[in-house]
Amino acid sequence: MDCLKNLSARLFLCFAILVGYMHTSVLDIKAEEIAKTTKATEAMMVAGAIDTIDTASNIEVPEIILVSPTIDSILVETSSIDPSIVDSELLNSVLLNPTLPDAALPNLAPTDLNLPDPALADPALVTNDEETKLAELEFQRLAKRSQDVETLSRLIQTEGGYAFEDKVCVALTVLHRVDNPDFPDTIEETINEPSQYADLAQGDVLEENARAAEYAMEAWENGTSYSILPSQFLFFHGNGKKNSFHDYHGQYYKLPKLF
Repeated sequence: MDCLKNLSARLFLCFAILVGYMHTSVLDIKAEEIAKTTKATEAMMVAGAIDTIDTASNIEVPEIILVSPTIDSILVETSSIDPSIVDSELLNSVLLNPTLPDAALPNLAPTDLNLPDPALADPALVTNDEETKLAELEFQRLAKRSQDVETLSRLIQTEGGYAFEDKVCVALTVLHRVDNPDFPDTIEETINEPSQYADLAQGDVLEENARAAEYAMEAWENGTSYSILPSQFLFFHGNGKKNSFHDYHGQYYKLPKLF
């Protein structure tokens, strides 16, 4: 009886070892099948059988067992895929030619595969958009500058004396007032303050007046205008031929010779 029990125990142990070996073999086979399934699923995605593959989510992918690399040997163990929508020739080409050139694949838009449009993340396009905005801002700045120079030219034509330095300093009184917190912040508002400047000239502007306005604007932009007319000399009066520039206290300033 004891011999029979020992024999039964040994047989049970052998059976357990055999079951463990078979379980390990099945796991190895399953691992190989999963790898094959991934490739076949990707191929069917290209052929139009399925829309997307999302390995990060828990999407259930149909189990596919490849016996040989042909469409006829693919066994799809699910009814979720309609075989009629599979491009057999294309799927066979992908399976038999893993390095198939892109030209042989269908021309799918990014939305067909639920992939982001690479053009949206193209840094070159972003750079182009930024450059376009900068160009528009620069165009607006230059247009405003041109308008300001013309305004100063018309003021010079009305208020400026005969000398070029006189004309430049008339424009600089406006620009320096723009820098001064006691006056408006724009050229137009400064000139249009009551009882400060004469009305702007109408019609064509003389070339010398336009040149003086441009000279004053450049000096102001470059930070050299205060060497021509110090900041405190913001006022002037004249007789139409020559102007005298002075500060709040009536101190006059002798204009430098610019040329």
